[in-house]
Amino acid sequence: MVTELVEGDSLQAVLDQGPAPTRMLLELAVQIADGLAAAHQAGLVHRDLKPANIMVTGPASGHPGKVKILDFGLSKVAGLTPPQGGERPAAETASEWW
Repeated sequence: MVTELVEGDSLQAVLDQGPAPTRMLLELAVQIADGLAAAHQAGLVHRDLKPANIMVTGPASGHPGKVKILDFGLSKVAGLTPPQGGERPAAETASEWW
């Protein structure tokens, strides 16, 4: 397994520092919405979106930096439902409904 090292602060840590400039929050919100739109277009629903699962990388000179949406572990492929009877699918097809 390979994972990306994302340097920066969680949105939760940014918010815990106190009130943030409105413009910065709006720029972050647009990036989050764009990221979720891309995931939805690919058929994924995150299902655990919260400030702790959003990283803000490289803020500099008043700009908020880039947003990375983390922890798609509870995500689900839109429109698919688990098999009936509580049966788990074979490993090769599990990602089709998780």
